[in-house]
Amino acid sequence: MKALYHFIVLVFALFSANTYSQETTHQQEIQKVYVLKSVPNNAYQHIYFPKTNFIKKRGGFENYEALLGKKVVVVNKIKEKKDGWIVLLKLEDGAKFFGVYPTIEAHLEKAIEKGELEIAL
Repeated sequence: MKALYHFIVLVFALFSANTYSQETTHQQEIQKVYVLKSVPNNAYQHIYFPKTNFIKKRGGFENYEALLGKKVVVVNKIKEKKDGWIVLLKLEDGAKFFGVYPTIEAHLEKAIEKGELEIAL
């Protein structure tokens, strides 16, 4: 009975240590700074900007050129997919995207891979 108790405590300790180590690696991505890059015809596939009519309905201006070269910060990780994370991005200077959206969703790994985002130095 004593051996069973020690085994259960050992297994519990190993699982709790494992989950703690995973959380720290996920938290390292938050607050990283990236730079928005130019894409032909503003056809961003992995940064999910809202459609033009939604921007105009909220009183914003669709000006992608103003966003080029801007630094963005990862605020939060929303959802884990098999090939990366969906994250919330916010402009580093505190402004809003198109004058109305404080945050934008993006598939981080694919956006970097396709050249839509670049790690800021």
